[in-house]
Amino acid sequence: MSEKFSPSSSKFSVDKFLTYGPLVVLLMSFYTINLLNGGDLPPFAYLLLGLVLTVSGVFGMHSHSYFVLATVVGGELACFAAGISSAAAAIVNSTALIAAAAAVPIIVKGKVVALTASHKRLSRQQVEARLKLGQKITLGVTSNPADTGGQPVANTESLIRNVLLLAKKSIRARTAQFCWYNKETDALVPVDSLSDCDELLTHAPVSLKEGRLAGLKKARDHVTFRYEPDSTHYVPLYKKKVSITSVLAVPISFKKGLVGAFVFDKDGPDPFFLPENVIADRLRNIIQESLTTERRLKSAVLLSEQLRQINEAARQFTTARTFDQVYDTAVRYAVGLTPFCTAVLAHRVSQADDKYEIVGVNRKQMTTLLGKNFELKSSLCGLAFRNRTNLPGNYIFEKRMPQPFGPDVGLEMEEGERCMVMPLMVREEAVGFLLLAESPKPVDRDDLVSLHLFAEYCAVSLLNAEANKELERMATSDPLTGIPNHRAFRRRIVEANQRAIRGEKPMSVLFVDIDHFKVINDTYGHSVGDSVLKKVASSIHDTVRQVDFAARYGGEEFVVILEDTGRQGALIMAERLRQRIGGLDYEEMDGGRNVTASIGIATYPADTASVEELIALADAALYRAKNDGRNCCKVA
Repeated sequence: MSEKFSPSSSKFSVDKFLTYGPLVVLLMSFYTINLLNGGDLPPFAYLLLGLVLTVSGVFGMHSHSYFVLATVVGGELACFAAGISSAAAAIVNSTALIAAAAAVPIIVKGKVVALTASHKRLSRQQVEARLKLGQKITLGVTSNPADTGGQPVANTESLIRNVLLLAKKSIRARTAQFCWYNKETDALVPVDSLSDCDELLTHAPVSLKEGRLAGLKKARDHVTFRYEPDSTHYVPLYKKKVSITSVLAVPISFKKGLVGAFVFDKDGPDPFFLPENVIADRLRNIIQESLTTERRLKSAVLLSEQLRQINEAARQFTTARTFDQVYDTAVRYAVGLTPFCTAVLAHRVSQADDKYEIVGVNRKQMTTLLGKNFELKSSLCGLAFRNRTNLPGNYIFEKRMPQPFGPDVGLEMEEGERCMVMPLMVREEAVGFLLLAESPKPVDRDDLVSLHLFAEYCAVSLLNAEANKELERMATSDPLTGIPNHRAFRRRIVEANQRAIRGEKPMSVLFVDIDHFKVINDTYGHSVGDSVLKKVASSIHDTVRQVDFAARYGGEEFVVILEDTGRQGALIMAERLRQRIGGLDYEEMDGGRNVTASIGIATYPADTASVEELIALADAALYRAKNDGRNCCKVA
């Protein structure tokens, strides 16, 4: 095999000399005969010489064709100086011969320009059509191919067959093949091919680890190989050795990296020259423009889908009223908007400290993390909060980094894993943190734009949920004692009654009233009366079970709901409360006066099946306790 052939090289070679040398010798012989004869040759001799130059068509095709030009001009000048021809004849002859020598390149270049212009116009029309389709998809006018899991409409491979057909005809190739580059295997994978000997093609990947084609990975331009004529050679495209003249390989680049290549070969006497290279460059530009358009369209489609999901997430956040609804929306849409497969949400425990609690996960096997607390100082979340940015910066977890939620939570990232911790910020406060992990591909700019917008929605929704919870607490809590109020009691007793009916279990209600509370207010003042109410409320709250419900009914009256408790159990609890209240120390009152309470008891279903009647019966029992001397418990 010969060395790599480059038409633009200025170094002397036998191949190049054989291209222009015979023409120079022919021209010099022509003018030598002219000078020896001392007169002009017949017109047919010039016609014959012009025909030879026209068939060769050297100008514009070889880097040393200026020797032929110099020979024509020099010969005519010599004839003019010897007096054989006039100046006009010398000019006409030299002009005609030069035009004849340039005829073939001009014709070929004209055809190349026409073909490339035609296909460039076709490509432009296709690009415009794709862009219009992309705009429709973005605006939601037409269906989004990503919704059905299909490929984006602007598919470069749909152009390859037409491009190969054009290439094979225009550059007269025996085989025209297009391959995508697989970076993992470092090989060209054939996608489509047209060949005069298709039965000999291997259609197998061509390794770029070694061999002449390996230069495609660094080449910015096409690569041409010349082979020894009249012999067979092994080429990776074929199953066996074939007779071949030259191979033209054209790399396809995208984002400064090799993504594919055209490979052409010839078996005729003429290798690939400038016109073929120009056509190959034009075809490469078509594919590269198509790749750019396809990339833009894919981005538009993905962005459209992400914006649709963000809009849906915003609607879900807006309608969410509880923390659980916000948590579920956050982890569910976080993995839908990004390539990450795992999402973990942490929410602050309170605004007073830097403790956070894991409140949401999107995988069942991670539910053991729910409810675990961590502090910022020993976690990656703390670093993200202090730097006000996502971490890690390269989205790859490194061993030197702290764990996302600290060392004691039970969630540990391994070195090399793709992950990202996003602080959910509102007015320089970290409402929570979102951990995203397990991504099969790197995070790109489009993902980050959508994710940052989603994080803002999530942070505001968490803050709104906190505000809603505080409003609900204020609406259902007694502002003085801190325990639930009459409104909360009314809602809770209905729920408790429904549970009692479904479970066929008893339920009791206690009405507790502080004895002589008006006297306390009149004697010691309302501030002391408020202090007594707080101590009694705290005592009731601490005495009843966690499953029970205690509330302030109004004034100095309190009410307790005892679920799954009959009359006897309710009486025992009432006595316990009466003794606990009577044993409290009220330092605000002079002499440490004791405060007593009267309690009325009613039970479902022993006394009544109606909630309203149950409340009325308990209230009536309370008044009987007061009428019987106070500081006692009465059953309805």
